[in-house]
Amino acid sequence: MHIRCTEKELCELSIWFDTQAVLKNMLPKGTTCLVESEIDEKDEDTYPEALFTYEWDGTGWQVLRDHKEHTRKATKEELESANNLTKKQVIQHMMLTPPEGLGSPPYWKQEVYSDAFYRLFPDMWEDGYWPETNQNALRVKIEKNSNLEQLEADILEWLPYYKAIKNELNDLGNDTTYMAKTFGIFEHTCSEHGSYQFHILSRNDFKITKTTYGRTKIQAEFKSLKKALKYIQDNHWYGDE
Repeated sequence: MHIRCTEKELCELSIWFDTQAVLKNMLPKGTTCLVESEIDEKDEDTYPEALFTYEWDGTGWQVLRDHKEHTRKATKEELESANNLTKKQVIQHMMLTPPEGLGSPPYWKQEVYSDAFYRLFPDMWEDGYWPETNQNALRVKIEKNSNLEQLEADILEWLPYYKAIKNELNDLGNDTTYMAKTFGIFEHTCSEHGSYQFHILSRNDFKITKTTYGRTKIQAEFKSLKKALKYIQDNHWYGDE
């Protein structure tokens, strides 16, 4: 159950519960309440601002999120702290912390880890998130002078945490699905001729797919990660040639 109200209304609701104790048992444990700012009903251009999210624990309301704190930008000192983060810390944060929902990190922390991510993994890119797994999605961004051995080692570090998603091939009526750890490919044409993805199905099964006008087909298949990355560098590189 989810409730939306103002601070004044939540206060009145809490007082009512205190005077009508039996009602406390009627409200399901885990019910959340979004408290919003009051607005001037005469001003059509004002909208309620999210202030706090509370959760009912059976006896009272506990704060789940301070929305103002959650949405603020990182301070200079917090951004500088990104220089102290390790690859493992960045991977675990980005893969184990849900990017959406009440469990998602505050905006300032996302800024800090994003700065560290691009510093530590120069041949990778953030790519939104996968709704199926509520996990950050990734792209490879391979330039002509990229160090493929380092990128291969980096990807292998991500794989234990990166979850597989369902993929679908639907070219010429041959519809098939498969589970794979999927990376977008950030390449020099910016998807002018179709969007490309890199799929890891197992330790010796790698696929490059191309999607054009909603139809997805396999463009290349490999038995080694190194060969797959070299193919991307040769054919779908990022930046100037």
